[in-house]
Amino acid sequence: TDAEVAQLLPLDDVTVLTPPFNLGHQRAIVYGLRHLAPTLADHDVVVTMDSDGEDQPADVPRLLAALAESGSALVLAERTKRSEPLLFRLLYVMFRLFFRVIAGITVLSGNFAAQRADSLKATVNHPSFDLCYSSTLLALRRATTTVPCARGRRFAGRSRMNTSSLIAHGIRMLLPFSERIAARLLVAAATTFVAFATLVVLAATGTLAVHGGSVGFAA
Repeated sequence: TDAEVAQLLPLDDVTVLTPPFNLGHQRAIVYGLRHLAPTLADHDVVVTMDSDGEDQPADVPRLLAALAESGSALVLAERTKRSEPLLFRLLYVMFRLFFRVIAGITVLSGNFAAQRADSLKATVNHPSFDLCYSSTLLALRRATTTVPCARGRRFAGRSRMNTSSLIAHGIRMLLPFSERIAARLLVAAATTFVAFATLVVLAATGTLAVHGGSVGFAA
């Protein structure tokens, strides 16, 4: 629906895809990749990045060099510095800590990635990509190399994502790790249950004595 896109149509080296409805920024990337994948040779390389300036084109050669040198299937830009307001950065740190606790992984990357076409074609139809592109890149556990990249400043305008949108995006980022999260929660619940049951048994048998707010074990 953006009239500015019309300026790209005459360019011979640009293909503009118009999805049937609003997919959101994550599924839009996947829509484009699934359209592109059948046209690629296995030795081709695909780079995905945001076009607002925060993913800097000057970093692309570094990602391509790392992909060629490492032999990995995937190279991710690891964020070393962000240019967002202080409140956003604080909330993002809290989200990363929560993500680490619940999923056991630290998220330092986004959509900025380079990957070999053979690997892309083998994975792009995985259903988790319909949930979130950036976190599925991590969830599939392909051989991955990271390259430190500072986040640039937007060319113009402001992000349209409000608090609700950011929360929804955070939830979608967790979904590709749902099995891992369920397993970790099950272990935590089982550990808590065993600890509680042990205390109950000790208390019932008189082994555990409580005096004046302190807990002791009878010899």
